[in-house]
Parts: sequence; C-alpha cells; structure tokens
Amino acid sequence: MQTLKFTGALLATFLGACCGSSGGGTGTVTEFPTPTTDSAPWGIAAGPDGNLWFTETNGNKIGRITTSGTITEFPLPTAGSGPSDIAAGPDGNLWFTEGAGKIGRIKP
Repeated sequence: MQTLKFTGALLATFLGACCGSSGGGTGTVTEFPTPTTDSAPWGIAAGPDGNLWFTETNGNKIGRITTSGTITEFPLPTAGSGPSDIAAGPDGNLWFTEGAGKIGRIKP
C-alpha cells in the first residue's frame, strides 16, 4: 500500500482536528496507507466538508481522508488522466488538474 504523508501547516491543522493537538510543541506524525498500492498521492487540499482531499496520480483517482483516518477513493472517468494538483474552489467543490489535458471537479 502507498502511504499518504502530511506535512507543514496542513498537517498541524489536520492533527489538531483529529487528535486534539494545539499545533504547539512537539507533534506526532501519523501515516495513513492508501487503499490502492502505488497510487502516488500528490496534491492535497482541505475541503469545505472538513476533510482532506488528495490526488492519486498513478491510481487515477481522487481520495478523501476524514479526521478519523478513513480513506475513500473516487475513480476518474478518463483512463490514465494522472491527476496532480487539487484545490478547494469558491463554489464549494474541489478542482483538480489532469495530465490528460483536462481540469476536473468533484463535489464533496
């Protein structure tokens, strides 16, 4: 299984939400394995639903991880699209880039 790693401010925010950390002092890094082996998690963004959303470049999927660590994967309709970056949009959806020359949208 591929392992999803969180870093920086996003990690502090996520750990604070799921583990009660205030973000100060020393923290603990928790790794969550993705269900798809070698999925190559790439971009990650906080969604309006309070979850973190990420792209799985090799897995051709968009993933969602809850504050309890539950991961759900959403396959993309274009084979080999290779999603990379993802961002929350002002419309409440998440937008992502695809190597197949497309921009995708997923509703939380």
